[in-house]
Formats: sequence, structure tokens, C-alpha cells
Amino acid sequence: MGARRRQAARSALAAAALSLAAAPALAALAAPAAAADFTVSGSIGFADLEANEYLYDLEDNGTTVSRLIWQATAVPVATFEAEWQAAERLVVFGSLGLGLGRGGDMADYDWTVKGRPWSMRSQHPDTELDRYLVLELGARYDLLRGRGGRLGLAAGLSYTNVKWTARGGSYVYSSDTGFRDRAGAFADGAKVISYQQSLPAFYLGPAGAIEAWGLTLSGRVVGGLTLDGSSADHHWLRDLSFEQDYHPAPYLGLRARLELPIGPEAALFLGGRYRRHFLMKGSTLWDEAGAEPQRLDGEVGGASFGALTVDAGLRVRF
Repeated sequence: MGARRRQAARSALAAAALSLAAAPALAALAAPAAAADFTVSGSIGFADLEANEYLYDLEDNGTTVSRLIWQATAVPVATFEAEWQAAERLVVFGSLGLGLGRGGDMADYDWTVKGRPWSMRSQHPDTELDRYLVLELGARYDLLRGRGGRLGLAAGLSYTNVKWTARGGSYVYSSDTGFRDRAGAFADGAKVISYQQSLPAFYLGPAGAIEAWGLTLSGRVVGGLTLDGSSADHHWLRDLSFEQDYHPAPYLGLRARLELPIGPEAALFLGGRYRRHFLMKGSTLWDEAGAEPQRLDGEVGGASFGALTVDAGLRVRF
């Protein structure tokens, strides 16, 4: 990403953060202040994660020449959340999600022969999820409130950081004179490729809740942009790295929670979340040992990320 685009993305993030920080003061002017009301919750659940990274050939109409698919299934995730009733209709919230598991899988495909299916593939079932971190800060303003529920708007910032390392595995390559004519395996436990994504996003969308039969069903559907996203890939056996900076791209966030009260100020809940950072494209810095780093401008690289989480936990109000 060029310097102007990177500065514009950072400015947008700063403006969004400033507006969120100012929201409580603005709401206090517009509505009577409410008594202090804090809510905390903690949950344990499982997440399915998938990250994709791409390289494109701009001289061949942007054809995909490489795709790496990083996956992890049923990763244990702990989530901690807090809410503050800042004013009668305004709630400020924040959350921290941490992946507790390390298992995963990766497949690497290359297309080096025009008009043919993949010509090179490596598979790495011994892939570690080194890190999965999700931070969120936002606010919700209720436009409608009643005994049966509420409906309003939510806005916020989220940050996702995920890192993987693929070890060992097997490969099928194509030689200069053949097609898929070379097969072999990497040494068990040998570090082959590491990959990391850093994905800040801003979002806005409707949020609401319905109370019936002693239960509360809440949720929100938000859309926005991944801003200033980046990734880093290191091929350890070749001492080759790619650093990619991405243009803004669409972001989607879905959330639902069903609560069962177990006391005046406590409830058990089941929840689900889905986050999707749609395909991002941008420039790539190519750095290989023994050569000068090379900046490949244009939409040479790409990435996407998705996470589906189901959890259960306890909420307590103070």
C-alpha cells in the first residue's frame, strides 16, 4: 500500500476511535445520566478458522499463481467481555478473545504451467496455530427500548492477529520437463513456512434483543472495512519472505446470544460469532537471502480470513 493510502487508513482508524471515545460525553448531554451499571462475562468455546494467502500474476490478467490455505478446527477459545452503561441509552463494550489450541493444517498450491491445474502442491498436517487474538472496542446506542426488548445501532473497532507455522509434510512438484513428476517429503518437525495476518477493522450495524419466556435473545449484524491490513510469510527452507500491505476491503461481523437468568444479576448463555475479512489485495515486498528486497507494486498479493465461534459462559452485572 502506498504511503498516502496507509496514512488515510490510519487517519480513519484514529477518527473512529476518537468518535467512540467521545460518545459517552455526547450522550450525557443528550440524555439523563444513568446509575453506574457494569457487566462482565467470560466464556469458553470452540472456533473454526481459515486464512488464505494469494500471489497474482499481473502480466497475465491477475491470474492466481499461488494459494496457501491455513485451517484450524475446533480451536478452544476463551473470551472475556465487559460492558458499561454510560448513559440511559448508551452502552460501551469491549472484549478479548484468545485461542488456546495449537493444532492446524496447511496446503500450498502453485500454478506454474499455463492452462493446467495446479503444478505444485505441498501438504502440512503438522501445522501449529501459534496465536489467535481478537480485540474489540465499541458502543451501542439504543434507539428503541421497552420491556420486551431493544433495538439500536452498534459501532466499533476490532483487531485480529493470527499466526501459524507449518512443519514437515509432503510435496508433489513439477520439473522443467515434466508435470507433477517429483514427489517427496520434508523432514519431520522441520519448520517450512510461517504466516501471520494483522487485521484492524471498523464496523457499524443494527443491534437488538428480545425478551420472552424468561429468556433473552440478543444479536447484531455489522458491516465495515478492514483497514491497513497486512500479512507476513516466511519460507524457512529458502530463507524467502513476503510482506504484504492491503487496500481496504469489506468486513462482516455476526453475533447471537441466548441467555438464561440464574439470579437477579447473573445469567448463563450460549453464543455464536462469525467474522469475515473478505479478500484484500495489495503490494508485496519480496525479500530473499542474498538479494536486494524488491517491492512489487499493484495488487500482487491477497489475503482473506474467517472465524466461526460457538461458546458458553456466565454473565454477571454489578
